[in-house]
Amino acid sequence: MLNIFIVDDSEEKVIRIEKVIKESFLPQSIQITIARSTSQAMGVLLSRNIIDLMILDLNLPVRPGEGIKDKSGLNLLKEITRRNDISQPDSIIGLTSFDDIKSQVNERFNIEGWVVAKFNLKESDWEELIKNKIAYLMTKKMDKKLSRTTPLVVILTAIKEEYRAVKAHLINLKDNDLDDTSYEIGDFYWNDGLVANVVIRECGAKNSIAAMETERAIQNYSPDLIIFVGIAGSRKGNDFKIGDVVIPEKIYSYEAGKSDKEMFSARPDSGFLTYAFIEKAKKERLKDEWKSMIKGTYKDYCPNADLGIIASGDQLVEHYDSSVGTILTKYYNDTSAIEMEGFGFSKTLSKQGRNQSSLISGLVRGISDIIERDDSQSINQDKRPYDAKELASDAASAFAYWMIYKFYGV
Repeated sequence: MLNIFIVDDSEEKVIRIEKVIKESFLPQSIQITIARSTSQAMGVLLSRNIIDLMILDLNLPVRPGEGIKDKSGLNLLKEITRRNDISQPDSIIGLTSFDDIKSQVNERFNIEGWVVAKFNLKESDWEELIKNKIAYLMTKKMDKKLSRTTPLVVILTAIKEEYRAVKAHLINLKDNDLDDTSYEIGDFYWNDGLVANVVIRECGAKNSIAAMETERAIQNYSPDLIIFVGIAGSRKGNDFKIGDVVIPEKIYSYEAGKSDKEMFSARPDSGFLTYAFIEKAKKERLKDEWKSMIKGTYKDYCPNADLGIIASGDQLVEHYDSSVGTILTKYYNDTSAIEMEGFGFSKTLSKQGRNQSSLISGLVRGISDIIERDDSQSINQDKRPYDAKELASDAASAFAYWMIYKFYGV
């Protein structure tokens, strides 16, 4: 995603600039931030968010109440070039209606590699300049992705226990917030070698949130691999016990259907992950090496990893024969585990365009509880150790990082 920052106090100009941008580029590929004064602009710059392109009114007037002579577009440029505590835009387009100001800054703009243009609502030269610059910056971002030597991985989680578990595998962590969205980025080393740069985010629960955060992360980072890591409840306690790891071959949306007065008619919808991820997980689940990456120490813990099928929805399912449990038994009886984000994550990935055709995706779940049953068929009836969330999160994180290693470190 390209981050564009417009600094202009004219509502008419801002609307026109936005129209030029939005009519020429896909909305999901652009993030626009607007400031109406130099003081507002400085607040955005101090946030240290990434700015790919700044479109600046060079003769931004002194606004009422500011009362300081040097509050202008030209002096904002001076602040950008002399200070290292604010965001440095990758490129700047200066707009002015005055020939004398254009002549005054031409040389400086050329030195910095910026562009200055005469602005006139009746002419279109400045519009073409903006469109050409955005197209260039988009190509530059894509080329940077193709040329980077260290793989970039994004890991999303829903809750803090999961986030802490994935964070524990990284060193050299630093904040990497984008447009007020919190990310951290760090280095993943294994066997004394750098395997990948990893961006992590705790995005919250539910499929709708997971879908939104997945799209945002892809547009912000264009990663080589994206993984959702977290916990789940087992519907098959004999197959998946607490601490075991599930890698889904298929993800159901159990809430998809039609609800009449007296019945629910399921309309099954499924999400799928990258074939390459499933195939590699199929092989690695049979090995014990991945367990060496588990960070916590847990008594009498012998985890297993296996492929399974996950059902995903926004309702917490506490009992096997609850209303949702009955739907699962009737329509999705091959479900291994239940969670709340996988369908949104996988469905978003299935709708990516050709620019993301090489993106690999995976989902890894650790079992934190066994869905309660009234009968005695299950050998594990709702047994939840006090540290079950941490245990399951550590196991899922270990397998996820092992997969990263097998993709990029071997």
